[in-house]
Amino acid sequence: MLKVTDHGRRLTATAGPAFVGRRQEHLYMRVRAVVIAGQKAGGPSGPGGPGGPGGSGGPELRIDARHAVRVEGADGRVRAVARIGAAHAVLGEAAATGAAATGETTLELRVVPHSAAMPFGTDMGPYEVVAGTSGPDGFRELGRIDGRYFSTEVAAGMTGRTVGLVCSEGEVLFRSFTYSGADDPEALDGR
Repeated sequence: MLKVTDHGRRLTATAGPAFVGRRQEHLYMRVRAVVIAGQKAGGPSGPGGPGGPGGSGGPELRIDARHAVRVEGADGRVRAVARIGAAHAVLGEAAATGAAATGETTLELRVVPHSAAMPFGTDMGPYEVVAGTSGPDGFRELGRIDGRYFSTEVAAGMTGRTVGLVCSEGEVLFRSFTYSGADDPEALDGR
C-alpha cells in the first residue's frame, strides 16, 4: 500500500512485497531514492521519525517480480539484491552512510553500457545494472550485474522494464524518487 504524507511516500508490504513503478523509457538511466528504512516511518517521535521495528526497501528495476534487482536499506545496512527466477543473490552489502540525525540513506540504481562489452560480442550484454549508495563522497558501488537478466531475452514478456520503489517487508518512508534517462550514455553522465 502506498500513502502520500507530508514527509514523503510511505510504502507498506501487507500480503507480500509492495512495488510501485514506472516504465524505463531510455536505454540508459539512473534512479535515486532517499529512504528511511529499518525503523518505523512514523514512530513515537513523530511522522517520519525514528520508532520501533520497521521494514526494508529501496529502488528496484524489474522485468517481472521474478527477475529484478534492487538496492535496499534496513537496520543501518544497505545491500544490492538480484532475483533471477528461483535464484536470489546478494551482490554487495555495506553499512549505511546516511544522515545520522534523520536516518536517511540515498540509494541508487543505474543502467550503464557494459564496462567490457565488445562490439558484436555475445558473452556479455550491451549494458549492466549497477546498484549503490550516494553520499557526500559520491557514488559507492555495491554490485553490478548483466542487464540481460532483466530483459525479454531471459524473462520473456512484452511490456518492458519498470523501475520504482519496493518495500520487501514492513514499512519504508521514501523522501524522494528521481529518474534520469538518455539513449546516449554520455548525455546521462552530465546529469
